[in-house]
Amino acid sequence: MHISDADKGAAAAYEACLEFAQTFICSQHRGETCGGKFGKGSKDFYVKFASARTPAQLRKAKRRMMAHMVKYVEKLSEAMQCKLSHPGKLHGINTSNQAESENNAVMEVRECKDVFYALQRFIEYSQEKHVEHAAKAVATLTRATPVVMLYLAEIQANAVALSRFAWINEDTREGRVYPRAG
Repeated sequence: MHISDADKGAAAAYEACLEFAQTFICSQHRGETCGGKFGKGSKDFYVKFASARTPAQLRKAKRRMMAHMVKYVEKLSEAMQCKLSHPGKLHGINTSNQAESENNAVMEVRECKDVFYALQRFIEYSQEKHVEHAAKAVATLTRATPVVMLYLAEIQANAVALSRFAWINEDTREGRVYPRAG
C-alpha cells in the first residue's frame, strides 16, 4: 500500500515498478481539498466516507455529500479512497501523516544541496533515532514499549467509564458499548 497526497507521479511510479502495489489517497489531504472545493462540512463528509467501516456507513456518508462532491469523489475508485476496500492491509492508517512526520524530521537533509552529505546525515539521523528508541526499550520494565504502555493506560482509563458491551454483528465485528450513565 502506498499512501500519498494525490501525487499522481508517485502513484504511477509505484504501479509501474511494483507488481502488487496499491495506491491509496491520504484521507486528510483529499478531505482538505474537498473542504476547499465544496465548503464547510465537506471535509468531514469525505473523512467519514474514507473511514467507513461498513458498506452501510459508506453509503450513508455518500448520501450526505452534495451531488457535485459525489461526482468529484467518484472520479477515483473506492479502492484508492476507502479503508473498507482493504481489510487488514491498511492497519487503521488512511493518511500520509507518518511520511509527513518523517519528512519534517529530516528537513535538514531535504534542504541540503550536497547529496553525499545529505545521504550521510540521513544515515546518521536514522542511527541516532534507532539508538534513542532502543535505549528506551531496553530500559523499560514492562513487556511492551513505553509508548504502547501509555496507549494501553489511556484505553484502560476510558474503559473504566464503560459498563456493558454487546455484539451487534460478530461477523463484521460490530458492537455497541453502553456508558454507565445510560
